[in-house]
Amino acid sequence: MKKPYLSLDGIKRAVKFLEKRKAQATTSGNTEWASEFENAIRIIRSLCVLELDTDR
Repeated sequence: MKKPYLSLDGIKRAVKFLEKRKAQATTSGNTEWASEFENAIRIIRSLCVLELDTDR
């Protein structure tokens, strides 16, 4: 059986990656990108049927 493209681990890693990018954009003063990363994180979490840890 093939491995699913979207596994729980893969989704968690994607969210962590976006959170790091958001933090980097915030520290560099790029608020537009920080808000875009926050929006992407929010969308992934709201679309995800699986429960993600709230710990980062």
